[in-house]
Amino acid sequence: MLASVRHFTSLSPGKLKRARERGATSSQMAVGGSLARRGRDDGVGWQTGEKMNIDIADNFATVLAADPQARIDDIRVGADAVVGQELQLDEDPTTWRSWRCAYVLSLLAADSAAAVLAILFAFLARPNVAHGQLKLMGWSVSYKMLGLVSLGVWLLVLALAGAYHTHYQAGSLEQYRLRVVTALRLMAFVVIASFALHAPVSRVIVLVFFPSLAVASLISHWLLRQVLTRLRRGGMALNRLVLVGNEASVEKLVNHFLRDLSHGYVIVGVCLPNARSGRRRELRTRGGTFPIVGTPDGLVEVAHRMSVDSAAVVGSLCFESTSLQQVAWQLERRDVDLLVAPDVIDVAGPRVRFAPVTGMPLLQIREPQIYGPGRWLKPCYERLLAIPILLLATPALLAISLAVLIDSGRPIFYRQRRIGFGGKEFEMIKFRSMVPNADEMLPELLARNDHDGALFKLRDDPRVTRVGRFLRKHSLDELAQLVNVVKGDMLLIGPRPCLPGETEVFGEAARRRFLARPGMTGLWQVSGRSDIPWEEAIRLDLYYVENWSPLMDLMIIWRTLLVVGGGRSGY
Repeated sequence: MLASVRHFTSLSPGKLKRARERGATSSQMAVGGSLARRGRDDGVGWQTGEKMNIDIADNFATVLAADPQARIDDIRVGADAVVGQELQLDEDPTTWRSWRCAYVLSLLAADSAAAVLAILFAFLARPNVAHGQLKLMGWSVSYKMLGLVSLGVWLLVLALAGAYHTHYQAGSLEQYRLRVVTALRLMAFVVIASFALHAPVSRVIVLVFFPSLAVASLISHWLLRQVLTRLRRGGMALNRLVLVGNEASVEKLVNHFLRDLSHGYVIVGVCLPNARSGRRRELRTRGGTFPIVGTPDGLVEVAHRMSVDSAAVVGSLCFESTSLQQVAWQLERRDVDLLVAPDVIDVAGPRVRFAPVTGMPLLQIREPQIYGPGRWLKPCYERLLAIPILLLATPALLAISLAVLIDSGRPIFYRQRRIGFGGKEFEMIKFRSMVPNADEMLPELLARNDHDGALFKLRDDPRVTRVGRFLRKHSLDELAQLVNVVKGDMLLIGPRPCLPGETEVFGEAARRRFLARPGMTGLWQVSGRSDIPWEEAIRLDLYYVENWSPLMDLMIIWRTLLVVGGGRSGY
């Protein structure tokens, strides 16, 4: 064991216990305490970004038990280095490094199982072909042998396409797309080759095998992702991440990472330009407090010392004595993934593409789709879709109307002025979920607001009726807005329709949300509903307007069904 600060701080509690059992006697513990005191007397500065979970003297005594030749000079910390909280070794089950080989093997097993299932489906579609022979360039090849060959070719092509690299998988759709595209390309190749070689390949086998392969691989990969997500929620297979940049950019990046923890990244520290002074030991953000572990120029040393898996850099101007390219080279040698976040991190991937100019990659941000044909296509097909939905929902609307009438009498509907497309007002319709004089009681309750910003939300609002509480929990009171969608005032999916008083706190950027018609559901509603902060809610509306796509609408519909069905954060 090397007696350096980066090693003994990497000892997990279990390893410390085992080291003590191997010979950490009370006398050695006393020596460790004495050496720690001597270190203080000698001016050794222990700078901690966060309170150490295990006493330093106790750790060093354990190191002495394993290596009696260890010296206090071996753990001396530089002037601008920061000792982070207790770290983990590569074999620790909480880190991604200890799981990535197992994950790659699981990918191979899942893809192999998908191919076997596709072969079985193909043989079930044509049972008589399963035992037949195929004449190929004068050779007789059985379909069973072709099945084995197709399994090997499938795995080989996926490997060549990069499906089994050991880099961290953070939930991207790229792996799904890769498998579907590979299956379709192999299908096209087989069809073209069969015509070119005049091989009488069964069309049924081809038409059944490759679509089944694509579907089975999607399902198997999805199941594997679910297992990985459960591991991450249990604190396993996590990617240790260090954030680098100026304070404002890092804080914004922290908020992005904390929106959804299913990606498995765990922020273990931040590197800020002003960390060299040593005056600040932690960065406080809305999402939590994170230790300042060094400066951007010391990123490579921090990554090695803290055994991180990834480093995310926002803005290259934070480096003084080095460059981002040099940092990338050094992190590459240490098997640390480098993530670079552009300053336009609120712009979605479909709008950003690389535009190389004389060998220099530039980020080109294309015009939002909401300005294109989608500006008139989306309202047309969503209004047409709302008509059959309204007809199908008529029994539910009648049942809700009857429940409101029996519970608290008339009126059944609640009408309110909201701001719509282009900043124009319209009358929004909802099922009444509060007492008839709810608006008159509002001034008395403003001081008890559970929400920040201009939005008023009260978790235990006394104005809500018994039936209304159930309706609001599952957003059934908003089904009446289907009438607004048919009229053209709203859409099924879009920004939240805001009150006239809320627009007074909007800045110029937030007013861009009026470029799109408001919707019954949207990113705001599926990302936290009533519990989401006001600033984050406005940002999500802007994100939707700037980056709208049909695929995003499908994702929102799916998440709406999950959120509303579970009744989470609805009050």
